[in-house]
Amino acid sequence: MQIFRLYYRFFHTFNKKISFILLVFVILQWFGSNISYASSLTSDDFIFSNESISADGFGGDIIVSGDLSTFKELVFLKEDVVERWDYRNFHPLDVSEGKFEVKRDSFRVFVFKATYTRGNDFLIRVSTEISPKSRAGYNALKYAKIVGQVPNFLRTENSSMTIFEGNGPWAASREGIIIHTDMYSGFDKHLEEMILHEAAHISLDPWHGGSIENDKWIKIIRKDKKFISSYAMVQREKAGSVVYSEDKAETILWWVAVRCKPDRLTNYIYDSVTEGISNRLAYFDEQNFDTYPLKCFSPNRHKDYFNDLKMRERKEVQKRLKLFGYDAKIDGIWGRGTERALLFFIIKNGENIAINSENIFERILK
Repeated sequence: MQIFRLYYRFFHTFNKKISFILLVFVILQWFGSNISYASSLTSDDFIFSNESISADGFGGDIIVSGDLSTFKELVFLKEDVVERWDYRNFHPLDVSEGKFEVKRDSFRVFVFKATYTRGNDFLIRVSTEISPKSRAGYNALKYAKIVGQVPNFLRTENSSMTIFEGNGPWAASREGIIIHTDMYSGFDKHLEEMILHEAAHISLDPWHGGSIENDKWIKIIRKDKKFISSYAMVQREKAGSVVYSEDKAETILWWVAVRCKPDRLTNYIYDSVTEGISNRLAYFDEQNFDTYPLKCFSPNRHKDYFNDLKMRERKEVQKRLKLFGYDAKIDGIWGRGTERALLFFIIKNGENIAINSENIFERILK
């Protein structure tokens, strides 16, 4: 059910030729199933195609292994038996023929509890197929540390993960995140983004008990008139309604990218995202998410204060922001360049200044 999305979303960043083959594969497999893309995909419908990301050199690495994690400790609790959906029975041809099914089955698991310096504890169940217990513990520890890198607001509704061996798709439900260790063998640099995406399904999608009302989200989508990616346009039936089931999870990753890690994006990608889905980003800004351990800021809340400065002061701000990547005309006019450079300034100096407009601009101009 989710395997095509995962292939497309991450593998497409590595190589243009591979990306094209995978994209064709995705489209052919999904056509004829009960899941469909919007009727016509053009460059006007979404911000990123696989070609644009590959050409720009962006490898999808928004959160890296060395970033701060709130992970504290992992302890073994017990062996247990759980029921889960077995996605390893999945075969791509079943989708194109409309016969996609997964089997509910019982699994014996090692159960570990991960604790964090902030946020709820996390139960990690590792199938006993991954033996001995020390090997299971290694896998639990690996993912426990990544969970600690996910912002807290994406962990409040999610407190468990089940890890299986094999090459099945990753998934998310009210039962937690499902991981198959062989699915992304060799692509460990993208595990943080994949965990964040699955956590977003549980924390944000209402059909999983998440916090965002679908009717409200649809209105925001219409204001933007764009999607972050072609996969965000996928429609599925959820709770009796056809919805853009991937849009929130796809979008929140890019909200994290532009609000928390803009220094890892090119100017082109930053400008494309902030311009193309500005209403979605503004909605997420308004939620005042607890993003710890990430430090995230919205520069737009300082726009009015900037515009109230005298013209010579605004131009001086832009001159000073050249040290933080401002490369546009010194015109005293708020735009993407001022926004982006101000965000870089705040991220670098956030611990040393009070995050309000007056203090920020006083610091820049002193």
